[in-house]
This record gives sequence, C-alpha cells and structure tokens, in this order.
Amino acid sequence: MKLFRASPLTLVFLCFFIASCLFAYAGFYVRAGAATAAALGITLILTGAVCLRDPELRQGILAFCAGIAAAGLLSSLAWDFAVPWYESRIGRSEEAVFRIVECEYTTVYASRYDAEVMESSLLPRGTRIVLETALSGLGEGDLLRGEASYGSLAELGTESRNARLSRLADGFVLTAEGSFTHDGVRHSLRPSVLFSRLRGRLTSLFTARAGRDAGGLAAAVLLGNRSFLPDSLKRDFRRLGLAHLLAVSGTHFAVTVSFFTKLFGRLRIRRRPRAVLSMAVILFFMLLTGGSPSVVRAGSMHLLIQLSRLASRKADTIHSFALSGALMVLIRPLSAADCSLQLSFAATWACIVWLAFRGSFLRTNPGKKAGPVRRLIRSGGETVLLTAAATMMTLPLIWLYFGELPLLSVPANLAAVPFVTLLLEICWLCLLLSPVRVLSAPLFALLDPAFRLLSAAASALARIPGAVISVRYGFAPFLLIPAAVCLFAVPLFERKGKGRAVGAAVMLTALLFAGCGIGRALSRDDVVLIRSGIKKNEGFLLQADNRILLCDMSDGSSAVFGTLTARMDDCHACEIDAVVLTHYHSRHSQLLGRLFSREIVRSLWLPEPQTDAEGEAVRTLTGLCEENGVEVRMLAPGEDAEFHGVSVRIPERTYLSRSSHPVSGAAVELPSGTLVFASCSFSESESLLREAEGADILILGNHSPVYKKTFALSPREGTKAVALCADAEDHADPGWLGALEEDPDCRVVRLVETSVFILKDRRIR
Repeated sequence: MKLFRASPLTLVFLCFFIASCLFAYAGFYVRAGAATAAALGITLILTGAVCLRDPELRQGILAFCAGIAAAGLLSSLAWDFAVPWYESRIGRSEEAVFRIVECEYTTVYASRYDAEVMESSLLPRGTRIVLETALSGLGEGDLLRGEASYGSLAELGTESRNARLSRLADGFVLTAEGSFTHDGVRHSLRPSVLFSRLRGRLTSLFTARAGRDAGGLAAAVLLGNRSFLPDSLKRDFRRLGLAHLLAVSGTHFAVTVSFFTKLFGRLRIRRRPRAVLSMAVILFFMLLTGGSPSVVRAGSMHLLIQLSRLASRKADTIHSFALSGALMVLIRPLSAADCSLQLSFAATWACIVWLAFRGSFLRTNPGKKAGPVRRLIRSGGETVLLTAAATMMTLPLIWLYFGELPLLSVPANLAAVPFVTLLLEICWLCLLLSPVRVLSAPLFALLDPAFRLLSAAASALARIPGAVISVRYGFAPFLLIPAAVCLFAVPLFERKGKGRAVGAAVMLTALLFAGCGIGRALSRDDVVLIRSGIKKNEGFLLQADNRILLCDMSDGSSAVFGTLTARMDDCHACEIDAVVLTHYHSRHSQLLGRLFSREIVRSLWLPEPQTDAEGEAVRTLTGLCEENGVEVRMLAPGEDAEFHGVSVRIPERTYLSRSSHPVSGAAVELPSGTLVFASCSFSESESLLREAEGADILILGNHSPVYKKTFALSPREGTKAVALCADAEDHADPGWLGALEEDPDCRVVRLVETSVFILKDRRIR
C-alpha cells in the first residue's frame, strides 16, 4: 500500500469507483451487506475494538472501508430504490407533455425519440424516457402532449441484462407510447443542447466539403458524431480492436490537448495563461463531443492536472484517475454500469500500470543518447506492450459485453493510431481554417483518400479468417479476473513484485488462449442446429466444423437473423460462412445489406430463379454481394450442397395463387439422420411432403399449414423427433399426432413463439 500512504483519500476514491461498478451487477443484499460490513469495520477501528498498531495500515483499512461503504449506500439508493420507484409506473397512463431531445429513428408510420418529461403527475420533471409515436420528422425542442402509457425497457429489445444496464446507464428507465399532438417548440438553452446543435453544424460542414463518407469519418474522430459512418467500417474496426478510434476517446483527447499545447507554445504564451487556455480548450472539447464517458474521464483528469500546474504542485495521475471516476459515479450513480465508462477506465489504468512498470522493463543508459532507429524501435515496442497491457486489462469486460477478442488488435493499433492521430490534426486544421476556403480546400481534399485507404486496409484485415476468436467460455472468468487483478495491483508492489504480478497476468492470459484453442479443437466434430422464430419470421443456424450457416425460412425474415446471430455466442463463432435463402422476397436486399454490414459473411447461397421477378432479385443480391466481397452460389432444386461434411438441400419451390410467397423448406443431413424444416405452406408441395414424410427429425414451423388447412402425413416408423409450433399443432390430423405421441421412441416438442429448438449431434470419424 506504499502508493496510497501519502494520500489515503486516493484510496477512498478508487475503492468507491471500483465498488460502484461491481455493485451495478450485484443484488440488494450484496450491496447492503457490503456497505454494512464496511461501516461496521470503520466503527470497530475508530472505537478501538480492533487495535491496529501500524498507523499506515489503520489509515489504509479505514480508507478502503469508507470507499466500500459509500459505494454500497449510493448503489443501493440508485438501483434498489430509485429504479424500482420509476419502474412502478410501468402499465400506468396519464396526460403528459414531453420534449424531444434526440431522434433515434423516424419513418412514415413509427418513430422513436429520446425525450424528457415536461409536465407529469407520475414522473418528476426532467425524467428521460424513450418515446415511441406515429409522429415522424420531429426534432430537438418539439413538445408533444397526449395520453401516455408507460412501459418497460424490455419492449425495446433489451431483454438481456447487459442491454438493460446499458439503457439505465444512459439515464433511461421507462418507455412511453400513445397518441400525441404537437404542442409547439421549446428549445433548451442548456450548454449540452447548444453544443449538440454546434456539433450538428460542424458535421454538416465536413460532409459538405469532404463527402458523406470521408466527412462522416472526420466528424466521428473529431466530434464524436458517428451518424454518417458506414456500418461496414464500424464492423471492421470492431473486429480489429480499433473501435475506440471511431469514437472520441482518451486517445483523441490526448492528441487534441497535445495539438493545442504545441500551438500555445509556438505563440510563446506563459505557463499560467497557457494552463488556463488549456482548461478552456478541454471544457470546450468535452461539451463539443457530447460528453461521452471516455471524454469526461480524460477531460476530468486533464483538468485536475492543469489545476495542479496552476497551484504549482506536481500532478498526481492516480489521484486524478480515482477522483474523476468517483465524481462521475457520484453525479450519475447509474453510469457505473456503462460499458464504455468501464472500458475507458480499465484501459487508462493499464496505461498507469505500464508507466509504473516500464522503468524496470525498458532500462536505458541516461548518459547515452539513442539514435533515430533506436528511438523508433523503442517507441514501437512501447506501443505494442502498452496495447497488450490495455487488452489484458479489459479482457474481463470484453468477455462480459462482447464475447470475442480481436487477435490483430496489437499490430492494428500500432499502424492505425499514428494514422488517426495525423488525421485528427488535419481535421482540426480544416476546422480552424474553414473560413478561408483557399487554405482549407486542400486539407478537406485529403480526407477522402485518407478514408479510402483506411477503409480498404480495415476491410482486408478484418476478413482474414480467424482474425477474431470467441472467449465466451465458462472457464474464462476464472482466468481473466485473476489476470486483471494482477495487472491492477502492479503499481502497489515494489520492483520484484511488479515483475511477478505482470508474469502471473501473462501466464493466465496464455492459459486462456490455450483453453480457447482446446475448446475449438474438441468441438470440431460437433454439429449443432438451432431453430428460432418470431411470428412468421423463422430460420435456423447450423454449426459444422466450427463454421456457421444461417438459413432464412419464411416471409423475408426481418427479425430472425438478429436472433440467430445472437445465438452465435453459444457456438463460439465470430463470423458466418454461408447464408442460405429458401425463397426470394422484396425485403431480402435490405435485410442482407444490414447483415453484411454488421457481420463478416463469406458466401450467399441462392435457389435458382423460377420467375422474372426472382431473376431481378438475384441480380440485386448479386450486386450487393459484389459490393461486400461475398461469394454467390446458385443451388438447383433438390441439389445437395455440402457444408463442411453436412448436406443442405432446398426442395423445389411451389408458388400458390392465393399466397404472396412460395412454399419453403429445407433438409439437412445430420450424422444421426435427416432433419427436415417445413415452413410456409409445406402441405401444398409434393416434393416437400415427401421430404417431411421421410425425415428422421421434423420441424413444422410457424405458418406451416396453409390458411388453417388440416394436414396429415403418412405414418413412418423410426421418426426420432417432431417439433411443431402452435399453428401446426392446431391443424395437424389428430390421428397422426396421436400416433407420434404414443411412440416411445419419438420425442414430440411444442414450440412457443419465441422458443428455440436446439439439436446437438456429433460426427464419428
């Protein structure tokens, strides 16, 4: 505890911040119990019931307990009293007035906005909610009056705990919907709103002069506005571990502060006025970029450092780090669950660890001046080790939130950080010189080739097979958490202790990679089929040889690909080898466009077109695949397509005069037998009926019987399992279904609307 002897208050702030982040994932009894135990420890020490002769140890334990007690009390008030009080309004309605803060999306028939309460009898003024309404095209400041019905965050697709915590961390507890009328406009004069308008105007400046894509990149790295960034670029940067470069973070903040510090130095401004000007730039930049957690963290630390300089005191990085974290959580207790806040502080602590350890790792001769080559090698080595330390420190959070680790993170950061640093400086020059078109035009012209170079390199690297691996294994936390604790504790040790702590962290991380490799090797022969469906939208995921195939079975499934890609975590997969369409629909181009921009997809399998409309759809999809580097494969009716040792077959499609889409189905030859997935109107197709009657495992999906028509299949001995949805069960011939249920060797499974059907098999080599 040598580090905190001089300033026990730093230990209080650090314990308060870390405990608050941990308590965000705990329950009431854990939070209350920890606060009570810490308060009891303080009482026993202060009253002398527990005697500690060492005053430094006594001081350290008191600081530790004070931080835990404060965090437990504040977390309980926020998570166990404030949030439940707001959620008690779910299901209630009232006449209320809301002010639009920001538009999430808007269409001609439905829109979603971030709003705040202006008049309400149930909620305090200023409460932030997610507002859904049929009114479209609204902007900041528009007032809506009407009968509002309050709902749960689960209605936004935030059923998972992480998604709910993310919304709560942003300050949203409830949703509201209803019939509203426009009640005027009342713009806010808060600095955050005024700077939001300024950010929008500067974004328009960049997109107008540099083009949508290049200007969108500039607006992202300089202003934190990612609205105009191509989704494919976000995907590629995420897979390379570079996502922090596309959102204003501590890296951008450090570059900005360094840029203006050099500028003030060239202008020969004295130390104290320079510190005041630097603080003004920091505050301006924090407001301009929207105040994301990483920016607030970096800004708070820089402000504290500048204040130290004004007071002629030595800046204490760890104290600034702990105090900024404590202040952020104290002001907004629910932000302790914010993923970006936790990642930002974890990466910053890794930098502090590196500064504490680098002196013993990279020894230099102070009397000998290093040459340029030696300095370049040293700088590159430090960047590699710093990036590796940040990755190791954030691995537990990566496991918790994302489940995948980019293996190219270190070399990609080594190459991209200098490039983005230069790009950021060019963006600042563009902004400062924008009133003078003659000077700014060449700089704006540089942004387009920079964007093309960056996006092309990112796309090529992100598509390398195995560039990302899954770490969502059950054993991972038992290695990741100790490794992170060892790294966290490095500044607390003496020289020998530092080396041992880093060595232990490296060893545990190496064991994690070894475990992931063994897990992949053991699951190579596994064959997994997962069926998922929501209303008419359904499909299945097939895993073979650790590769993933997705199949769309029904009416242009606009929702099923999202549910299936979420299941990829269970298969420890990070990319899609093939997407199969069993039919054509007008939604498919938009649906696949979104999928290609979010996930790496290697190939698209299409059934041979039977009509002119299908031929046009094929041309559209082929063009989309060419844009995204996806291979196209055409499947003849009844052709067995090999997918890593498993055959997939699409029966001949049958069009019905009274239906808007064809009969669809698929057959999969699993090691244990033939599985047939019969979807839309399967009983109207002779070929699909024959496939279904010969199946060892049969899935009757949503919308499978056409127009509520009773159907029956010829009895067959040896059927192993039948899974059917409610619609199919209601219209199945009772005799056929009864015979299956009486068969002791056949398993009959009822599927509710959102249930999944998982079938695991294994190949015997």
